[in-house]
Amino acid sequence: MKKSITLLSCLSLSIFAFSQKQPNYISFEPTEGYRLGNIDGQGNWTVAFNQVSEVYGAVKTHVVTNEFANDGNHSLLIAQDHDIPPYNSQTAEYNLPSAQDKDIEFYIRPFFDVNSEYVIDTEGIEEFSGEYISFNKDANGIAYVSVFDRLLPKFITTDFILSSDTWYKVNINYNKAENKVEYKFDDVVVYTKTAVKSGKMDYKKIKFSHNNNGTKMYIDDLSFKNDLVLSVSETRNKTKVAVYPNPTSDIITIQNIEGEVQQITLGNINGQTVRHIKTTDRKIDLRGLPNGTYLLKIKTDRGFFTEKILKK
Repeated sequence: MKKSITLLSCLSLSIFAFSQKQPNYISFEPTEGYRLGNIDGQGNWTVAFNQVSEVYGAVKTHVVTNEFANDGNHSLLIAQDHDIPPYNSQTAEYNLPSAQDKDIEFYIRPFFDVNSEYVIDTEGIEEFSGEYISFNKDANGIAYVSVFDRLLPKFITTDFILSSDTWYKVNINYNKAENKVEYKFDDVVVYTKTAVKSGKMDYKKIKFSHNNNGTKMYIDDLSFKNDLVLSVSETRNKTKVAVYPNPTSDIITIQNIEGEVQQITLGNINGQTVRHIKTTDRKIDLRGLPNGTYLLKIKTDRGFFTEKILKK
C-alpha cells in the first residue's frame, strides 16, 4: 500500500517577484531582501493553517535557513512543528499579484520516512485549472512521483523514483498551442496530460505543504516564465560542456567547463544518484555500471548542465 507524500504548490505567475533585480526568481538570499527566520510576512509569503492548527499559534518551522541551498547560501525549510499535532496541515504560500500563463521551475530536497507526506498543487484562477503532484512511498520505502490527471480523474503513478536528502529540479510546463501540461523531474519528462481549461492556465499562488509528521523539505531557486520571459536559470551564463564519446562502453571525457565546478553527479533515469564524481575529475569510468541511460549533472558558479549518457 502506498502512502501519499505530498507537496503543495498553487501558482499564479506574473512578471513581479520579491527581488527587483530578479523579478521572476526567488532564492531566499539577502540580496533579494530575505532574512533568516520565519518566512511569514517576508515578501509575498504567508504561512497558512487549517482550522485545527490555528489554535496553536504561528508555525516556527517554515523558515529561511542556511542549512542547505541548491544555489547560493539560503533556502526555504518547511519542517515538523512539535507544538502542533501531526496531520494538521500547514502551508507556506507565495502570492502573486496578477495571473499569467507561465511555467514554473523550482528545486526541492525532501526527506522521507514512513510518515512523510508532501504535496505540490498548482491552482489557477479558473476552476479546476490547477495541477497536482504527489510523492508516493510504498511499503518497501520507495517514493514515486504521481500526478493527478483531472480529466480521468485519478492519480497516475510514474516510474520516477525519489531519494531522500537529494535535490531535484521540478518543472511544470504549459504548451498553450497544444493545450498540454508537461511535468519534469531533473529534465526527465515523467508525465504529459491535456489541460482541463483549453488555452487557459493562469496561476495565482504557489504553496508548499506537509502533514507535520516527521517531515522536512527544503525549497530553493523558484523561477517563473512564459513565452516572453525566460527564467533566471535560462538567462544565467549556462555552463557549456563537451562530453564524449556518447554513447560509450567505458569512459567519458568532460571538457570546456566554464566557471568553478561545485558538484558533479551521475544519476539514473529514475532520479537516483548512482555516483558522486570528484569536482576535479574530467574522465568518468562507466565500466562498472549496467548498460542504460544515465544523467550527468554538473553544477558550477555560472549555472547548471545536464547531459544524457548512453552506456552500451
